[in-house]
Amino acid sequence: DGVFEFLPNQTVIDICQDCTDPLTACQKLVEESYKKWLHYELRTDDITAIVIFIQCQNECSDEPSDIRELIGISTAQGQKPMKSAASPPPQSKPEPAGSL
Repeated sequence: DGVFEFLPNQTVIDICQDCTDPLTACQKLVEESYKKWLHYELRTDDITAIVIFIQCQNECSDEPSDIRELIGISTAQGQKPMKSAASPPPQSKPEPAGSL
């Protein structure tokens, strides 16, 4: 919260990638956000950051089998799979003739 008002996504990514641990990344994000708030406003909003470093055990790929496996893992934990913005909207089924 309070981070993305003045920091673009790529800047946030760059700050995090330059850090060796999540705590340092959070501190730098909050510090940079605070500076930007004061540059553009007379006050700051509350600033909250959570950074998690994720390391793959295996080389990741975009192959459909890998994606299906990840979706299976997330749905097993009760999560619904997300759809990309590029996915076409679901087609509605036509109403049977004579039904209202």
